[in-house]
Amino acid sequence: MFFKGSNLGKSLDNHTERMLDVVSANVKKYRKLKKQSQLSLALEIGMNSSSFFGRAEMRKTGHHFSIKHLVKISKILKVPVSVFFVPINEPVNEAE
Repeated sequence: MFFKGSNLGKSLDNHTERMLDVVSANVKKYRKLKKQSQLSLALEIGMNSSSFFGRAEMRKTGHHFSIKHLVKISKILKVPVSVFFVPINEPVNEAE
């Protein structure tokens, strides 16, 4: 059974935070590769400004992208949503 204070719970929380960091780093990486500004991409996915987008890319104060955000970003950048989950030190197949 899973308990919030257990070692398993802490391990899962740490893993989740690391994955959110990977996703944010990849969003930034592909946004820059496609020469999009934070503001232009934020506006295209329906945000009113780039402030949340910037905080999510930097993972500032726990901000992160939702699945809805990632699906929209992947469509705009023309990359599969799966690329956002690839650890940065692994090679990326651009043909995906």
